[in-house]
Amino acid sequence: MSGTLAVKESSRAVDATLSGQFGDVVARYEDGALRGNGIRPILVAPDELRWLLAGIWKGMQEPTVAGMDGQDALLRWTGGEQVEAVLDLASGRFKSLRMTRPEGAIFATYSGDTSSRPQRIELEDVRSGNSMRLSLVGVEQE
Repeated sequence: MSGTLAVKESSRAVDATLSGQFGDVVARYEDGALRGNGIRPILVAPDELRWLLAGIWKGMQEPTVAGMDGQDALLRWTGGEQVEAVLDLASGRFKSLRMTRPEGAIFATYSGDTSSRPQRIELEDVRSGNSMRLSLVGVEQE
């Protein structure tokens, strides 16, 4: 199904609305969870959602380099969070990121022009297999 994810960020909150191709609201992100009719709520903290959409990860600790393959580095954050990311050293941007949580894992892949924010993101809820492909259309700043 085609649709639009409209995200509004402020310093205090992140709110998002996922609309279907005819403008019907399919799901909403608020209070740290994406909820909608017929889907299991997906819990993602607001900062983590910001990082996933920006193609970055700040985390509570510095990552460790777990391996190298040509121009790709596998980074891992451990401790309170279990996160792995493949970093393209040439561009300085993530190719993919996997966040594992008690309620399941979220896997993101990034592509396209990533000069500011990734142009394309594919997000997958690994437990359910549900996925979402996002294409950046525009960014408005106040």
